[in-house]
Amino acid sequence: MLLQVLEFLYPALLATVVLSAIHCWLGIQLLERGAVFPALALVQLAALGTAVATRFGFSPYIGAFVLSIGGAFLFTWNRRDTLVAMIYAVSAAATLLFLSGDPLTGDLLSVRVRTIALIAVVYIAVAAALHFLRRESLLFFAVAIVLTSSVRIAGVLLAFTYLIAPPILSRRFAIAWPVSALLSAVGILLAFKLDQPTALTVVCTFGVALIGTRLAHPHGSGRKTAPGT
Repeated sequence: MLLQVLEFLYPALLATVVLSAIHCWLGIQLLERGAVFPALALVQLAALGTAVATRFGFSPYIGAFVLSIGGAFLFTWNRRDTLVAMIYAVSAAATLLFLSGDPLTGDLLSVRVRTIALIAVVYIAVAAALHFLRRESLLFFAVAIVLTSSVRIAGVLLAFTYLIAPPILSRRFAIAWPVSALLSAVGILLAFKLDQPTALTVVCTFGVALIGTRLAHPHGSGRKTAPGT
């Protein structure tokens, strides 16, 4: 029975390992640069692009890519809080309108191993470009490219959670990544056991972990370390 469950959940578990890796790495850099709110707006723009594409019958990946890249261009030029807030609010409202009120929660349990392999290649290319070029202006474009696939697979809330929650737990990538993968696995197994939505259960699992960490170490959130160290 256990082997059958693991065989069914294996693609989703593998997807969370891959998603955790790139999102943790980018999330650490976003937190270090104080760019969390623009990242949330990019997540919502990718969701809007997916919703628009779904409504009009073309590839959701194209819709997500176009709007999130457009947001990356804009935030590279101007990321004032008021502008970012308006873009987030409008894109969130428009997403709900295009989806007729249904939330975009992704399709984690239906992802294929071949799809995971393809996005892993894209993620490696994005990370390599960002690392070797070392241009801060490319950060939002890297986030936009990653969100093109992750919002479609994991949903809006989980994609943003992967960007922010693991780096809050640890600014060290070598810790944040495995912790993120472990919490994802716990969330997926709980969702399967309790027959609840997978992505939302994983988000709640991260929330419990963050609250537990803060209660155990109430004064530990102020310490910063260099990205990737």
